[in-house]
Amino acid sequence: MRQKQARPVRRPENTGNPERTGSPFLKLSFCILALCAAGLIQAGKTGALDAFMSSFKARVAFVMAYMSGENEPVSSVPKPRPKPKPEPESEPAPKTDQETLAELFALGKECYAHDKKRAAAWFSKAAKRGHVEAQCRLADMYARAEGVEEDMALTLEWFRRAGEQGNATAQYKVGLMCMEGVGQPQDMAQAAQWFHMAALQGHARAQCDLGVMYAEGMGVPRDAAQALDWFRKAAAQGNAEAQYNLGVMYAGGEVVPQDMTQALDWFRKAAGQGNAAAQNYLGIMYCNGYGIAKDRHEAARWFQKAARQGQRNALAAVRQEEIVRAMEEDAGLDGQAR
Repeated sequence: MRQKQARPVRRPENTGNPERTGSPFLKLSFCILALCAAGLIQAGKTGALDAFMSSFKARVAFVMAYMSGENEPVSSVPKPRPKPKPEPESEPAPKTDQETLAELFALGKECYAHDKKRAAAWFSKAAKRGHVEAQCRLADMYARAEGVEEDMALTLEWFRRAGEQGNATAQYKVGLMCMEGVGQPQDMAQAAQWFHMAALQGHARAQCDLGVMYAEGMGVPRDAAQALDWFRKAAAQGNAEAQYNLGVMYAGGEVVPQDMTQALDWFRKAAGQGNAAAQNYLGIMYCNGYGIAKDRHEAARWFQKAARQGQRNALAAVRQEEIVRAMEEDAGLDGQAR
């Protein structure tokens, strides 16, 4: 008798999700169907058959869809978020003109102490692009022949450029060069204009020199009131020459009523700053008793201070017999004190 050859068991094809066609899933499905059957019997007893059938159909549809892989359960575990792509590194912002000019000027300052030629080259680069301080430094270097050949015309040109941009010091220096005829022919009217621009910005020396020009009628009509006004503004800022000029005006009594007390006060302020003319004038006032009691010793002291600076009138005064005796007496007193 021929034995039948055993045929291999043919496994059913996996048509759905392999995880859902395994035995645990089938057991779960059968449990659900069994519960539904029990519910059906209970519903028949209570009379809620229609409602149960509607719920039952929905459950069966869910199970069938789940078995076929169409209805995926919502996972409670959040999916990892993709890492954000790193942003490309931003390129540094281009430098502004002001930053570039500042760097050029800084390079010039760095080189100035040890390499004047290179410093002048860096200042020139910045100056040509409008850096005011570089223009002033370059002008000074042309005036002093530092790193460049002396060229007073270029000195005037660079001071003029800085002055046109409102730099008060440059405006004053252009005024001086115009007044003295340096770098160009002398032009007192231009000098007064440049002094006026600087004086309006509070430049004390420009205010004093403008006062002198009004007092003397140089480049401007003579105007003693304007001179007095500019002298007062400069003197209030501590300018010794303006203080001396105010002392002269109060002592003379031509522009203002004569006031020797005011004159003495302004001469003392200027003399205290080392102004030789004011020191000589104080010597005169003490020697002659102008606005103060005579005091030949105090007169001798101020004449000596002025003479040491080469003030001609003071040099002549210290040779006067009375002043010589006062100085000798002061010297004797100093010797006894020692």
